[in-house]
Amino acid sequence: MFGLPTEITTALIATLTTAMLFVIKELIDNWREQKASSEQKLEAFKTYTDPLLLASFTLYKRLMEIFERKRKFLMEIAPNNPYYQYRYISTLYRLAVVLGWMQTIRRELAGMELKDRNRYREVIDSIEGVREALAESQHMEGARLNYLADKWQIDISELDERDRSHLEAGIRQLIWDALGEEDVNYAYQLSEEAQGKLLLKVGHMICDMVEAYEPDEELILAHTKTAIRAISRTEAWIYRDWQQAIGDMMLLPVDRENSRRRFEIMGFQEFEDLYLHVLAEAEWKSDKKLPTRKKKNLAATARAAATDRWMERLDALFTNLDVVVDAKYDARVQQLKNLGTALIKLIQVLEDLDKGSDKVDPNELKRMHAFDRLNNPDCYPAKQPPPQEAEPLIETNKAATE
Repeated sequence: MFGLPTEITTALIATLTTAMLFVIKELIDNWREQKASSEQKLEAFKTYTDPLLLASFTLYKRLMEIFERKRKFLMEIAPNNPYYQYRYISTLYRLAVVLGWMQTIRRELAGMELKDRNRYREVIDSIEGVREALAESQHMEGARLNYLADKWQIDISELDERDRSHLEAGIRQLIWDALGEEDVNYAYQLSEEAQGKLLLKVGHMICDMVEAYEPDEELILAHTKTAIRAISRTEAWIYRDWQQAIGDMMLLPVDRENSRRRFEIMGFQEFEDLYLHVLAEAEWKSDKKLPTRKKKNLAATARAAATDRWMERLDALFTNLDVVVDAKYDARVQQLKNLGTALIKLIQVLEDLDKGSDKVDPNELKRMHAFDRLNNPDCYPAKQPPPQEAEPLIETNKAATE
């Protein structure tokens, strides 16, 4: 080798071989460490996402039951027996558990970098979809606007999305201002004079936006009863900060050593105790003659007192809910449908984190998709037809085509 003595050549080859083997070993060790670290991160991630997957599946199953006409336990006319009471409280509990596990992910896994960042992003985006379904009302305001415009024969078809959004926000503000003036919660509680004034203001606002004509005030007032009913629709938005507070309420620190999680979720027994305490408090406030011993027997702990309002906000989403009522009268109907769609997306993403495990039966998941598509078709846009060859533009009579 380059005229070097055999001994030196042999020594150089041995040295190079040793160095190469060392580098290869280091590369393999580094790869193994990175793989182990990546697997550990994924396992830590799944420590929280696995129970969220099961909780989301359980909640969606209950929503399926509700929309499959097994909803009687939500309504005031339901018999006051242990079975219906259990089903109602367990519905609240299932939603609270989902919020609890989502909050643990927010607390414990924020900023975690998985090897596949896209998968992490998909999980976070899917969780945000659930939060949005519970908190956002903007995408439902259109139902009220469309109904009023149709009743009052005002053409809003030319409004673009931005103008519609401004108009919907303006109508919402008019309603809140009117409610504030008479200190009531719903438009149907306003005096007849205030109801008429509110509807006329809304009518003029819509006409100003379309820049077409003045509203027909007689027509508006002729539909006062139905319009006020639409304006007075039931709403129970659980805003993001409230969701986080409810999630925190559900978290219990883990005391045992060597646990992979720092938090567990409150069990059903404690949750039911808290909820029954809220009922007792409400009954106590409405009936001063309620025996003191009944209140004491429900263990009104400091923790229960501190969580009353979060229980009440969960309760507001389901209490006396009839899912066959038009969404323009009860926004919770569409809210729960949108929640179901968001849960399916979250379940699918979490299932994909651990392919082959099938924590949710694939056939069951297909059934969930089919059920949701049937009950919430607006969330499943129709497939676009294949593009066709361009045809010459033909002027048409717009009035005739409409």
